[in-house]
Amino acid sequence: MHLLYFMNRKMFSLLLFFLPFCVLGQKEGQALIDSLLTELPKQKEDTIKVKVLYRLSGLYSTVDIDKGLQYGKNALLLAKKLNWETGVIKSSNSLGLNFWRKGDYPEALNYFDTVILVSMQTGDKIMLNKGSLNKGSVYNLQGYYPRALEYYMKCLKVSEDIRDYPDEALCLHNIASVYLKTDDYAKALDYDTKAFALYQSLANKYGMAQCLGGQADAYDGLKKDTETLHYYQKALTLYEELNDKNGMAAMLNDMATTYKDKKDFKNSVADYAKAIAIEDSLGNDYELGMLYNNIAGVYIDAVRFGDYSTNENNNIGIVNIKTGYLKKANDYLSGALIINKKNKNFDALMDNYLFISELDSINGDYKGALEMHKKYSIYNDSIYNTNNKQTIQQLEAQRQIDLRDKEIQISKLTISNGEKQRWLYIAGLVLLFIIGGLLFLRSRNRKKVNIRLQNLNSRLDEANKIKTRFFAILSHDLRSPVASLINFLYLQKEAPDLLEKTDPLIHKQRITNSAQDLLNIMEDLLLWSKGQMNNFKPEITRVQVTNLFNEMQHTYPGTKELQINFVTPPGDLVIDTDENYLKTILRNLTTNAIKALKNKINGYIEWKAWQEGGKIYLSITDNGPGISEAQQQVLFTNDASIGTRNGLGLHLIRDLATALSYSIKVDSQLEKGTTFILMAC
Repeated sequence: MHLLYFMNRKMFSLLLFFLPFCVLGQKEGQALIDSLLTELPKQKEDTIKVKVLYRLSGLYSTVDIDKGLQYGKNALLLAKKLNWETGVIKSSNSLGLNFWRKGDYPEALNYFDTVILVSMQTGDKIMLNKGSLNKGSVYNLQGYYPRALEYYMKCLKVSEDIRDYPDEALCLHNIASVYLKTDDYAKALDYDTKAFALYQSLANKYGMAQCLGGQADAYDGLKKDTETLHYYQKALTLYEELNDKNGMAAMLNDMATTYKDKKDFKNSVADYAKAIAIEDSLGNDYELGMLYNNIAGVYIDAVRFGDYSTNENNNIGIVNIKTGYLKKANDYLSGALIINKKNKNFDALMDNYLFISELDSINGDYKGALEMHKKYSIYNDSIYNTNNKQTIQQLEAQRQIDLRDKEIQISKLTISNGEKQRWLYIAGLVLLFIIGGLLFLRSRNRKKVNIRLQNLNSRLDEANKIKTRFFAILSHDLRSPVASLINFLYLQKEAPDLLEKTDPLIHKQRITNSAQDLLNIMEDLLLWSKGQMNNFKPEITRVQVTNLFNEMQHTYPGTKELQINFVTPPGDLVIDTDENYLKTILRNLTTNAIKALKNKINGYIEWKAWQEGGKIYLSITDNGPGISEAQQQVLFTNDASIGTRNGLGLHLIRDLATALSYSIKVDSQLEKGTTFILMAC
């Protein structure tokens, strides 16, 4: 009973893993193989030919494994010759699938290891995922469930990371199969439910049918017969829609087994018969051998439990029905014996002899039953005796060592790649730091150069302004006194008669005044131009204000029409200044005041000096017509234009006062007079 159940489930387990590749073969078919074979001779020795070869290898894996291996090896050789890593990965994967189908699991694992190694080197996450998935499936088929689960989990994580939903669904389904085989039915059901939902979102009916079958197996393990049959039926319906006869046969087999466990022999026989008809039409002898055993077992159990409900005609009598059942059991077991011997399916042969032994025992042929049981024992011992077990253990141990070596190699490669990536990251950061430093230095140097250029531009602009101002002064302020002086001298030389008619003293005074004005202007210009030089600085000395005013009074004694007074406080008031700078300021302010009072009757000018709050103040006041706001701006900005002698004087006063760190204040009222105040800091 237990062995029979095991064989039933084993058939579906094989379908579970090979179904995705069967689907590919059905979908693409012989027509695609023929098309690729036609194109193959036309291709050059390049990557296109490699693609054709490994595609043929994959297609032949479901049709002719020997040809699949041949094309896969040719693809791998050419890919290595071309040093094309992607071709090496795809060719190795096709070869692994062919060896897997052939049942040569060690070779399949070797090629899937190559897929994983080269995919890690190239960073091909998709093929790395498929290599892990296929390797896990091989371990699953061999019964190495922890290893299978480990690779399935790796595959699942990568699939989720790269959003490869088909592979993610397949990983979930395969994880469910591992839990199913280890009797953890709750987890198996959970993972298959998730896989089904994902396949459903992808509209993948093949995947949905697989997951429904897996859910049915989980419910069967949980002893929920109603749910088990329900999900098998849903899976069967999908396989019928897809016209997938392998899937239909598998579901019918599993449903028949469930009915058999429930002792519903009628439905069990009916479903086994349908499965046998499908496998017979497909020519699948291997599966027929197992199905013959299974249906024979149902007839034997029906006789053992006295249930003859599978017979449609109950009028022939119980004895005849029993005889008919035993004959059918014998016929199926005989057919199974022939098929299983031909296919060298030793597991099925072992069960074959056990069932024949039970049948002979029921028929009363105890000698035959004993003989068949001995054959069963021989096959059982040949497979499971102690020596063989030790040999198998040794082989498994050696295989584990080999696999461990492979995994160590993969781990070393992973560590090596991690180290390389770390050094690449460090090198990248250093490079970014260097580039950032260079950009910073370049920006700082450019900023310095820009500042230097701005300073030069400012100096050039200032020099241009100075030049403009200087030529304006020369053209305006020098021309008038020089012209007047020349005119007087010319008249005196060429027309002395004209001069004699007037007072000669007046003319001499005018000539003297013009010459004096010219001298004063030249001195002002010289001092002002020197003030524009970078190295021209005032020389500070202690100057008595009384001496300063006395010299000014000697220079400007006043006349009948113009009264000039100098007012000083008691005692000696001393000021720290450059005497020449200060004299020039006083002289220009006095000259400007005199000019302002030229046509004024009872003109009045007063110089005052006083000390207040630790500071010394000098002021000049006149009762002239006053000056406008625009004229005053010459003292406070470079933008004011120079158009008059007063303009030059005010510019000179401003520059000299700035050099001495003096501040200037102007208080002027039109037609009432003007006061200039110098504050010595």
